[in-house]
Amino acid sequence: MAVYTGVGAPSVGQFMPNCSPLCFPYRHGERGVRGEPDKAIIDDMWLGVTVASQRQPAGRVLACAHRYTKVLWSGSEDQRRMVGKCYVRGNDLRLNISDEWQTYHNEMCNSNTDADETGMCQMGTSAGFTANIIYFGAPGAYNWQGTDYMLQREMWDLHDFSYPNKRSGNTYIALEYTLEADKDRHPPRVRFLGTHSATYRGVFPMPETRCESKELLLLDNIRDKLHPIVLSMNYSLVEKPRTFQLGPHSLDAFPVLNQDQSHENETKIEFQKECGSDNKCYSNLQLQSSFVTDQNQPLPRLNGTQVLQYSRDMRKLYLSINITNVPTTPSNGEDAHEALLNVTVPASLLPSSVRPSGACTIAETVLCELGNPFKRNQRAELIITFEAIRIMLDTREILVWLDLSTQSTQEDLQPVLAKLLVDYSIQSSLTIVSSHAQSHFSGTVVGESAMRREQDVGSPLAFDFQVTTKNESLGTLGTILLGFEWPYEIPNGKWLLYPTEILVNSNETCQPPGGVINPLNLTLLEDQVPSRQRRELEAPEPAEPPVILATAKKAKSEVVLSCSKGTARCIWFECPLLHTQDSTTFSIRARVWNSTFIEEYSDFDRVKVDGTATLFLRTHIPTINMKNHTVRFSVDVDSELTEEQPAEIALWLVLVSVAAGLLLLGLIILLLWKCGFFRRANTRAMYEAKGQKAEMRIQPSETKRLTDDY
Repeated sequence: MAVYTGVGAPSVGQFMPNCSPLCFPYRHGERGVRGEPDKAIIDDMWLGVTVASQRQPAGRVLACAHRYTKVLWSGSEDQRRMVGKCYVRGNDLRLNISDEWQTYHNEMCNSNTDADETGMCQMGTSAGFTANIIYFGAPGAYNWQGTDYMLQREMWDLHDFSYPNKRSGNTYIALEYTLEADKDRHPPRVRFLGTHSATYRGVFPMPETRCESKELLLLDNIRDKLHPIVLSMNYSLVEKPRTFQLGPHSLDAFPVLNQDQSHENETKIEFQKECGSDNKCYSNLQLQSSFVTDQNQPLPRLNGTQVLQYSRDMRKLYLSINITNVPTTPSNGEDAHEALLNVTVPASLLPSSVRPSGACTIAETVLCELGNPFKRNQRAELIITFEAIRIMLDTREILVWLDLSTQSTQEDLQPVLAKLLVDYSIQSSLTIVSSHAQSHFSGTVVGESAMRREQDVGSPLAFDFQVTTKNESLGTLGTILLGFEWPYEIPNGKWLLYPTEILVNSNETCQPPGGVINPLNLTLLEDQVPSRQRRELEAPEPAEPPVILATAKKAKSEVVLSCSKGTARCIWFECPLLHTQDSTTFSIRARVWNSTFIEEYSDFDRVKVDGTATLFLRTHIPTINMKNHTVRFSVDVDSELTEEQPAEIALWLVLVSVAAGLLLLGLIILLLWKCGFFRRANTRAMYEAKGQKAEMRIQPSETKRLTDDY
């Protein structure tokens, strides 16, 4: 059959037909209307069982329970009261009517017979069994009074003893209890009034005390207002000392607690907050950061990452942080309780202050309290100032970790990285005093082996380069160099411009590797004696005889010799910049190779030669850089070779020569006429034949000639 149970009613097991009274079957009629518990029929419903045994061979079994029964208390009032009954059976659980133990009426808490109303059985029953004693009882309902019963058989004579508790002698029950608030938090957020502790221990006497009130005080400046204050209580009976006593005695002094009922409970005290009916707050904290200048202007970005143009004049660095708690969906953006920002700073930065002041504490990290709570739609901006004196030349990047946290629920909170690339740009410049030089070639061709002094090469050249930098000394991190693309020779391998020396600030020299400067080891001017002053006083050397050019070779033209065009060959050599704090002057001295110009370019009036100089940085540190500077220089080498000029003839000499020529011509003609050169021959005589006498002679033979000889 179906069983209906209401709230608070004990559950009922499966109905067992043909069960003896020891099984406590129950019967009830048709139920009332569901949803109307006041009309429910609870007559004959058993509400618990206590079982005991004599614990001896062929012993008996005792079972007690209480149930509702219908009684008439006054007038026609229909009431249902608890009635407790106990049954005894043999160890086979069958009724033996010959056994007085089993046929004796054992009943308690019957309101019809209990005039003192001391036993109502609402709190259950209890019973025990010995070899000759049955004892059972039940506590009262309203005033904790009750009745104890004991049946004792001596020599198989049954005696009934009843020990009711009178109103003047109520049973004293004391509960020892302990209240703990925030026991899982250290330190707790509350304390009990009159104490400095969140734990309270007390005794609850019954029936004198019906209720006790204890007051909790909330401590000042607590942080966690999101999680409830958990108040836990546990209790136990205060046991009195026991004394040994023979014979029957009252059990009033030895109450017991129901072991099926928990002796501990917890109560949650929620804070009033704007987080919905479930008391859970779903925040939406968002963070954006940017490194800024002292004017609150963001630093430039390169491929999405901010870049710091570091210089030794920079002392401070600023980080701007913006935090919001703006809802993006209906289910987020609620108050963020205990909203914190933890800023982890690298060793290259030293945090000095935070604006607004008082919001953060600076220790190993910068810890900022954003609000408790950080409310819905709230915004906050923090500017952290760092001392940048620990940024070194080899610092490539600065990484600052920003970690938001809150006690509210937000699953997408992740640390945010503020990254700053350090770009150490060296400010430099390269200028040339005069980018265009003028020179010449002349004289005679001199072989390389015949050259001893630099003057033997040709006319001098000089280029002065000014280098300026504003930076710290790079040390081993890099070197600033001035490189030259020098027009060294022409395509056929002959010398073009011969470098003799490189002066640095007029008192030091630069010797690039490879022996490219003065490779012939010629004697330089400053190494020669006598001194310069003496040479200035000496008479100049006689001029070299000029090379005479034919008039037909004269040509007004110009040729350009350049490495970029392939008309000249260049060599690369470098000079390091040793003093980066001050400006440096590089002076390169050279000579025009006179012989090459005479041999190869004598047909040209001018030969233009150009080259380049580049200031650059060589380093293995990618964060140190410098813009390259390139300047061009050129020299115009003009031909000073002289040409043969026609001699001037006087006019009178021309006239005399013409007259003499005419006179001589006349004399010749006269002589020819005298000799008959101009006389004409007779035409007939020219055509008449002349007779001649012919003779025939025979030549002797060879044989006859030989005979005649003999």
